Amino acid sequence: MSLHPVRPKILGFISEDVSAWLVGVLVLLAGGILTGLLAWGTLNQFHSQLRQRFQLLANERYSRIEERFQDQEQRLDGLRRFFANSESVSRAEFDGYTHPLLLRTQAYSFALRVSGAERAAFEQRVRDEGLSTFSVRELNARGELQLASARDEYVVVLYSQTQSRLGSPLGYDLLAQPLRRSTLERADQLRSLAVSQPMHLVGIEPAYARGVLLVAPVLREGEPRSYGYVMAVISMRQLLADGLPDAFHDYLSVRILDLSTNDQHEVLFESTNEPAPSDLSATRLVRMADHDYQVDISPSEAFMQANHSSVGSVVVLGGLLSLLLSALLYVLVSQRQRALRMVELRTQELHEREQELRGTHGQLRGVLNAATQVAIIATDLRGVINTFNPGAEQMLGYLSSEVVGHMTLENLHFPRELVARAAELSARYGKTIPTCQAMLVEGGE
Repeated sequence: MSLHPVRPKILGFISEDVSAWLVGVLVLLAGGILTGLLAWGTLNQFHSQLRQRFQLLANERYSRIEERFQDQEQRLDGLRRFFANSESVSRAEFDGYTHPLLLRTQAYSFALRVSGAERAAFEQRVRDEGLSTFSVRELNARGELQLASARDEYVVVLYSQTQSRLGSPLGYDLLAQPLRRSTLERADQLRSLAVSQPMHLVGIEPAYARGVLLVAPVLREGEPRSYGYVMAVISMRQLLADGLPDAFHDYLSVRILDLSTNDQHEVLFESTNEPAPSDLSATRLVRMADHDYQVDISPSEAFMQANHSSVGSVVVLGGLLSLLLSALLYVLVSQRQRALRMVELRTQELHEREQELRGTHGQLRGVLNAATQVAIIATDLRGVINTFNPGAEQMLGYLSSEVVGHMTLENLHFPRELVARAAELSARYGKTIPTCQAMLVEGGE
């Protein structure tokens, strides 16, 4: 066994001798470290969840854009087959077919190839059909339609079904403008759908006037060259923004670049909401007809506000808990140490009182032992003798070692004397006096 007793520890692990300030600081430091680790883990989990949410939204937006591009191709290809499989298509038939297709499309048109020699007869025939002001026209420098100059060939808009309140640009010659002419040439070369570079659309409201022209050549069986073209006038803002929340509530900022130009990629579409400062982004290529488009998607401010981090709350709560626990342990340790100091002080005082009592007892014992002419006998509460001085030894003839702790006062008298004394006292007082009380009554009573 150890010679030194094991002192108990506060809460089972804190020494009673350690400084309360040290305990408080260490607990606060440990709480800060744990809070930092928890905040770091929470931040990593938040970034992972944020990236997953963004990827889900970005994939959904990519699918939406790709689906709408494919839908435009399928609708225009259906219109092309409608013309290719018909001997002739009247204006009423064209309007009846294209009117249901105008969802997310500004206009559908059919343009007929007309030679320069046939121009006058063609214009007269269309006027006879009810369009009295019809003529082949082109854009001037101010962007207004005017009578087209003489050329060897024209591609004239003959039929048009539009959503615009500005009306249809009937008679517009597509070959008069280089960008539209190059689109028609590519469609002829591919013998399939072709899409123009971003351009200003004719006859469309200014809010939707920026877009592209999707063209498909109309070929009859056995003819090497197309006799006309069907076209879809597409406003990218109408096509891509339809069905989406407004700019303040849209979680994504989208930008679409046309990659058909080698020197500089032109912006085909850009969301009105600005992208939020973030390292989250996604880029993918989508295709419509013969063009590839780069779709760049970034999170918006609405997305960042809707997915804010809880790291700040974790840090604040962790800091408060660490501070409270530190203060609690400081108070607990300091109170325990104050209590121990009080116990030590009281114990020291008791030791001093004990020493004083021992001294007094020794002095009293010396006085008792010195009194040889007086018999001093004392008992405890049970009647057993615990004091028997030398005077009592001389007078009664007993040794102190024989009496102390072994005998009572009754043992110092003869039993017959006590019985006689008790009978005498009982007769005197008229009541029974036990032998243990008879020896205590003074002889003079």
